[in-house]
Amino acid sequence: MGRLLHAEIARYLHDRTFWIAILVVILANMVVMTGGHQLEAPGREVLGRIMMKSIATMMVVGVYAGLSFGGDFERGTFSYPIRCGWAMGQTLLSKVLVFVAFMAFAIILFPACAIIWCTLANGWGAPFTLEEAAGFIGTAASLVVLAASTAMVPVLISVAARSSAAAIAASLVVTLLQVPILNGASALVAAHVLPFGTMWFVAKGDISPLYGIALGAAWSVALYTICAAILKKTDMK
Repeated sequence: MGRLLHAEIARYLHDRTFWIAILVVILANMVVMTGGHQLEAPGREVLGRIMMKSIATMMVVGVYAGLSFGGDFERGTFSYPIRCGWAMGQTLLSKVLVFVAFMAFAIILFPACAIIWCTLANGWGAPFTLEEAAGFIGTAASLVVLAASTAMVPVLISVAARSSAAAIAASLVVTLLQVPILNGASALVAAHVLPFGTMWFVAKGDISPLYGIALGAAWSVALYTICAAILKKTDMK
């Protein structure tokens, strides 16, 4: 499966649309932060201030995800490795692993840059002990896993509908529907179920990073299992 993984990695690295999406994510977040004081926080606090404003990031990533993964089915490129002799399971797994890795990178990039910027400009905000380092690594790992799990939503829609338009629409709808829920009175309760919300509260320190990792992994496995079940009943050749 190494060759499949390598081909998928090369595909995204050379995809101009992906890098345009990254640029749009950065610009959108800079616009969102304009006039605010989020970037005046020390490095250890900035995540909690900006993750709740990541709606623009999720929308841009959702659109790209639909164009990319959903477009694979419209263009017939998803089934190409299968026609070349690779197993359906290997093809799906390789595509999903690389896809969610690149989507997680797109989601986490601006927060990572914000942490570096704020740490250089405003300091870390506390002595950087081993405990601080462990806590930061745990939070970062949790956010990466949760970001990957959110990318599984357009994957599932793409597999089910085999349409980029459906995947884009579903990604935007799912993201927008969560915003009022996560801003309501039961936000913390909802965040224990919805990965997007869990990202907010893990960043703020209100939910344990270990819980975030467990929830993100559970959602990813569940959605992947559904995708595999759908494709098992589909003739992709």
